[in-house]
Amino acid sequence: MPNSPVITPLPVEGQPFSKTADVSAFQLQVPISSETANEHGRVDAGYILKLIDVAGCIPAKRHLGPLLDPVTASLDRMDFYAPVHPWEICSLDAKMTSVWKTSMETRVVVTAWNFRTSETRLIATAYMVTVAVKNQGGEKVGANAIPLLQAITPEDKMLQHSADVRKQYRAFESSRTRFIPLVDDEDLPATTQAP
Repeated sequence: MPNSPVITPLPVEGQPFSKTADVSAFQLQVPISSETANEHGRVDAGYILKLIDVAGCIPAKRHLGPLLDPVTASLDRMDFYAPVHPWEICSLDAKMTSVWKTSMETRVVVTAWNFRTSETRLIATAYMVTVAVKNQGGEKVGANAIPLLQAITPEDKMLQHSADVRKQYRAFESSRTRFIPLVDDEDLPATTQAP
């Protein structure tokens, strides 16, 4: 029946259903006006970063389904290749690259299309990591509670492999970086020693 609703079963704890990257892929197109330009006639990087955060979370939300929400944990890598100018159309193509136990990675490719010259330029690429939380209460979900990502095409398999490499690099970097937790004063040790 053409008008019947599509019913997708909810994932079962420990046995999530797998989905493909194409199911959750998303494209955001934003016309750039002169109001977003700085004194040099270019769009600020912060504005592009905001668009990347919005576009990158949508495939994660589509992948998670109605009961879970994505929360941005990190913008792992951000490379700008060219500026965006006013009166161009900025396109952000977001696609899931990998899913782990409680987190996911999304790749966002930013291009700009000049409608006067029909030129399309690569502006930036970004990899962002989101974690899944319950949308009732906001607590983090348990391990293996989110659907797996099934890589079908050669590009999807390459993206999944490179995402796993980036995850290992992030783990290495975080083990080398010492973070100071936000705790009450009474929880702090009386003295600290250098490593």
